[in-house]
Amino acid sequence: MSVAQILTDGDWRPANSGDTIPMVDPSDGVAFSKIARGGAEDINRAVASARKAFESHWSSTPGFERGRLIRRLGELVDAHHDELAKLESRDTGKPLKQSNVDATVAARYFEFYSGAADKLHGDTIPFMSDYQVLTLREPLGVTGHIIPWNYPLQMGARTIGATLAAGNTLVLKPAEEGCLSVLRLTELALEAGIPADAINVVTGYGEEAGAALAAHADVDHVSFTGSPEVGTLVQQAAATQSAVAQSLPSSHEPPASIQAMSVISEHEPSDIQHEPYTEQSAPQLPTTARTSATVTQQSPLGIGAISPVGRYVPSPQSPQAPMIARTSETATVPSPSTSAAQVAGSGNEQGSAGAPPAIRRAPSAPASCQAPKPKPPPGLA
Repeated sequence: MSVAQILTDGDWRPANSGDTIPMVDPSDGVAFSKIARGGAEDINRAVASARKAFESHWSSTPGFERGRLIRRLGELVDAHHDELAKLESRDTGKPLKQSNVDATVAARYFEFYSGAADKLHGDTIPFMSDYQVLTLREPLGVTGHIIPWNYPLQMGARTIGATLAAGNTLVLKPAEEGCLSVLRLTELALEAGIPADAINVVTGYGEEAGAALAAHADVDHVSFTGSPEVGTLVQQAAATQSAVAQSLPSSHEPPASIQAMSVISEHEPSDIQHEPYTEQSAPQLPTTARTSATVTQQSPLGIGAISPVGRYVPSPQSPQAPMIARTSETATVPSPSTSAAQVAGSGNEQGSAGAPPAIRRAPSAPASCQAPKPKPPPGLA
């Protein structure tokens, strides 16, 4: 059984402790490989390597040169598409169809960031006479990244691509449940000519290698994607280092997802109620079904939500809010328990909780009052 090693200080090596973690195929529960169980000492070596690379050569490498290396890596990822997709499926248990998309997206990330590497620049800002005001964008330095198990290939690609394009060096701690595609991606990065000390990958458990990375004093930026509980621990660990910046898109949902929104007022944005939606808190409107949803998206500053102003009320047909992104719809539908008299109530009356009035439906005319059907013209009868 093969044993995947960690990459620190430009070399592939076993963990300092010599311990390993079995990698289990989710489809059959059988261990098919092993990874190194890195710890605090391995993280120390990786951070020292990244710091040395940043200060000695990578931060001063011109953006167009960084872009060429990243573009070459994207071409290698595209050339090894099938290999990476199969490895991703076996490691994470996802269907091969989805892993093929992940491999395609990974190559696309490198293509994008290769073009962005020499376009990260500041601005000149108009000011008073005899003054010159400008902004200058500079690399942060050594960045630490903790990524989850469900999209290691995609997240590994955008982590490596964006970090290197901006002139930073990195220490990457992938999830112990799924990381083989990240290790193979790192091999391809070295093959593309990216300096081995600029990329450092340490596998291991979150409470060991991940905790050491989040609390390391020489890491300038920590990025984490995972559960809110672990995100809180990462924030607390990084907060002990006052100069550490953080980006924490932690959520129970995937980084890009659609979620049902909270109950909010239908009057003004300032009237938003922050209580979460429950069956008890939602007004019961048998004649009106208004639905709304919100989109959460990952950004460099974390998860942000965009919400329309409207009230969420469950449809009589289904208590679940349909997942409609950034839209709000109103429809009038009678409930099975709603009588015709309720539906055709007074037009001046409002529904409960300020709902719009129900649509008046005129009753059908008695048969004796209905107009006779017109007779067809002569010759067409």
